[in-house]
Amino acid sequence: MAATAPDPGLDSPSPAPPAPTPAPSTGAPAQTSQGAAGAGAAPRSADPGLEVRRTRTGTAYVAIIVGIIVTALVIVFIVQNLHEARVHFATATFSLPVGVIILGAAVAGALIVVLVSLARILQLRMAARRHRRAHRQPA
Repeated sequence: MAATAPDPGLDSPSPAPPAPTPAPSTGAPAQTSQGAAGAGAAPRSADPGLEVRRTRTGTAYVAIIVGIIVTALVIVFIVQNLHEARVHFATATFSLPVGVIILGAAVAGALIVVLVSLARILQLRMAARRHRRAHRQPA
């Protein structure tokens, strides 16, 4: 039987990987080897076609959740402010819970903002329509 000589690469210790050089401090937190995504997140795909894009439906879903949370907070506010308050407006005098009065004022303010925004949107649409008509190329 012939003995074979051991491979020198198997018994010798492997060279140590180079030590990482510290990044210059920029005031931002250091990123781990997994990047900014964190330890639990999956690494980003190299193919941009595989990324999940934001959609209107997803945005609407988030808006609905925020709306539900705000509605719950408003209900808690109204329930905690049920003591009556006398309101004098123009010639009318009435008595309502404080929470309802404040909610009514907030809704009235929101309606004013919506009306002003609607007027501005219509103004911009009319200006865009005039611009398109003025710059329409003859066919």
